[in-house]
Amino acid sequence: MGEVHPDLLEIIPDTALIRSRPLSSRGGSLNPKILEARQPIAGALTCPDQRQHRNVLLPNGDVTFCCMDFERRHVLGNLLRDRYKDLFELPTFSEIVDRMNGKDGFLVCRI
Repeated sequence: MGEVHPDLLEIIPDTALIRSRPLSSRGGSLNPKILEARQPIAGALTCPDQRQHRNVLLPNGDVTFCCMDFERRHVLGNLLRDRYKDLFELPTFSEIVDRMNGKDGFLVCRI
């Protein structure tokens, strides 16, 4: 990734190097000084393979919408007080769905 050190080019021909895709800041976790931020994804979004129901259960009982939500910006609820099926009827999930359909507001999926 990135520029190849000139000393390596003397050992390995440039044509033999495999170029990978650029770094991706999964969930915005990389320092912006290391990686230029991508433009947010615009328009309606969908989760492939019903992934909106493949959530992450944290040790404290919180259920986050996505495994890329490192900052826990989309906590659906907590299984110590909520039933799992009820999480999808609470305002937090409705707001995520609205934002996936294009409503303004932060959505980790757009990063």
